[in-house]
Amino acid sequence: MYGKWITCPGMSQEKNIYFRARKKINIDSVPQKQFLHIVAESYYRLWVNGHELGRGPARGTRSVNFYDTYEVTEYLFPGENMIAVLAQSMNIPNFISFPFRGALLV
Repeated sequence: MYGKWITCPGMSQEKNIYFRARKKINIDSVPQKQFLHIVAESYYRLWVNGHELGRGPARGTRSVNFYDTYEVTEYLFPGENMIAVLAQSMNIPNFISFPFRGALLV
């Protein structure tokens, strides 16, 4: 999976915060199959063009990140599309997660 972890400025020291991330994408035509992969440091809710597709996280370790995959073809249309995520970042090491970098990767 390609991409980079994103987070809000100054978030790395805060505990139990939420942030919203949105991305507009333009496509000329809807592909036959399109998948979206997502992973969050703590929790997430995912929408594509206003349709809630899922909640997570996919758990991982310090060295291996697992991700959730959604088939999004039916929610896309030619022109401008919106991907939106509400992410929660606990920023607290526990038996489930050990935060060490940004909070969201889509």
